[in-house]
Amino acid sequence: MEALSARFREIEITLDAASGLPSELPATWLDPEVSGVVVRFTDTRYEPVRSRDEVAHRFVGVREIHSREMSFRSIFLALAKSRRSQCA
Repeated sequence: MEALSARFREIEITLDAASGLPSELPATWLDPEVSGVVVRFTDTRYEPVRSRDEVAHRFVGVREIHSREMSFRSIFLALAKSRRSQCA
């Protein structure tokens, strides 16, 4: 359970200017969404350095990156929501 908890993070990116999602995102980023200058997603393979590098590679004008640990309930809900999206 510790390993599962360690690799799942809610990621929130604040950009300098509003932007859409890049065309190709890692398969490990679940349910990405954009609201103005903020991008949110669940990273299922979170590693601090690699995850920040992935964000910097895909987005221009990154002002801040926040990662939050997720409860087991939140992890389950993120996976269930992702599965529903893939089936639709």
